[in-house]
Amino acid sequence: MIFSSQTKLSSKHRTSFFWGIDQPWKFLTRCMFILFCGFKLRCGSRFLIVAPVIASIFYLSPNLSHARSNCDAPQLVCGARGSLFKISSFMPSATAVRIGPDLMVANRLSVADESQVKITLDGGKTITGTVIPTSYDDDLILIRAALQEGPVMDRSDRPGPSLYQLGLDWPSKSNFTQSQRELLSRSVEGKEYSKIYIRTGKRPTIAGGVLVNNDGALVGIITSDVEGRAQAIGFQRIEDLRKVSGSAHTIRSREIGTAYRQCHHLIAQGRLNRQQQQPQAFLDDLRINCKNTKNQYLMDQAVQFFVQSGRFSWSEEYFNSGLERDPNSINTRLGLVELLLMARRYNDALPHIQNLVKIIPEEAKLQSYAIQTGRFLKDQKLVEDTMVLIRKHNPQLLEAAQQFLASDPKPSMRGSFN
Repeated sequence: MIFSSQTKLSSKHRTSFFWGIDQPWKFLTRCMFILFCGFKLRCGSRFLIVAPVIASIFYLSPNLSHARSNCDAPQLVCGARGSLFKISSFMPSATAVRIGPDLMVANRLSVADESQVKITLDGGKTITGTVIPTSYDDDLILIRAALQEGPVMDRSDRPGPSLYQLGLDWPSKSNFTQSQRELLSRSVEGKEYSKIYIRTGKRPTIAGGVLVNNDGALVGIITSDVEGRAQAIGFQRIEDLRKVSGSAHTIRSREIGTAYRQCHHLIAQGRLNRQQQQPQAFLDDLRINCKNTKNQYLMDQAVQFFVQSGRFSWSEEYFNSGLERDPNSINTRLGLVELLLMARRYNDALPHIQNLVKIIPEEAKLQSYAIQTGRFLKDQKLVEDTMVLIRKHNPQLLEAAQQFLASDPKPSMRGSFN
C-alpha cells in the first residue's frame, strides 16, 4: 500500500513542530540526554551555553530551518514546507511533496518519460528517486526514494478560511517560500479531472508547488500558473493515481511520458519560430502529441499555433475537450471566447462570457470580449454591466471602451472551421 499507517506521523509533527520532532518518545530521550550533559558539567553558566548546542545537534529536525526560515505564515503552514523537496529530471527544477515515509508526488510534466529524478535534501545533498510508472492521465506522478526522516504532509478536503501556495521561489527556484492565495473556484463535483483555481497575481513569485490550508494540510498539487491564475489537482486524486501506478503500467506510462516530452519540445520549437508560418508536419505532430498528454495546460499552449495557422476547428476541439474534463478551466474558457469572437460567433461566446464574469469579473481581457459581444449582439444590458466592471476594476480602459462603442466597428474573421 502506498499510504501506510506511518503517514499519521504528520499529526505528531504538527503538535510538536516547534521542536522539529517527529516522535514524542524521542523528545523525552533527547531532553534527558541534554539534562545529563548539563549536570555533568556541574556549572550553571556552562549548562546554559552547552544545552542549546547539544539540542541543535541531537533533537532539532533537519527540516526545521528548511521549513521555518523566512516564513511569515502561520506556524503550521511554515512547518508544511518541511515536506517539500526540490527535484530535477525532465524539468531542471520542480517541487515534490512527501506523502509517505519513502513516497512523494509531483507533476507528470516535471519527469515526462524519465525513470529517475534527482532529489535535493537539506544541506544540498542529493539522492536518486525512482519514478513509479502510471497510466493515470492527468498531471501527477509518484516517486519513491530513501528519504531522510521527516514530516509527511497531512491532507485535507477543507480549504479553510485561507489558502497558501508553497513552492520554489521565482525566478531563482533555489529556496522554498510561501504566499497566501485567493480561492477562485473549487473542483466540480462528479468531474474527476476538475481542478481548484486560485489567484496568484500577474507576476509569479512561486514556481508551482502545492496548495495548503491554515493547518498546513495538503489541499492540492499545483499544475500551472498562467496570467495570474493557478490550477491545482485536489489531493483526493492521489488515491486515483495510486490505483493505476506500478510496474503493470510501464508501457502505458512510457507512452504518456513520451507524449509529454514531444509536446513540450514542439511548443518550445514553435515559440522560436513564432514569426514564421508553421509547416503542416509540425502542426500535425503538435496536435497528436499534445492531445495524448490530456494535459490542459499544454493543450492550451498548443492552441496558440493552431489559431496562428487558422486551424479554428482544431482549436475548438482542444478547448471543448478541456472544458468537458474540467468545466472550471478558466484560461481554457477564456481562450475559447477569444476564438469564437475571432470567428464572429458572438451568440456562442455569450454563455462562456457570462460564466467567466462570475469568477473573474476584474479581468480586463474578459471585459474587452464582453464589450465586443454586447456591441455586435446589440445587448445593451451586457454593455452596461461591463462598463460598470470597467469603472470598478480597470478605469484606465474606460476611454478606449467608450470610443469603441461610439464607433461603427465591423467584425472581421480570421481563420476557418473547415
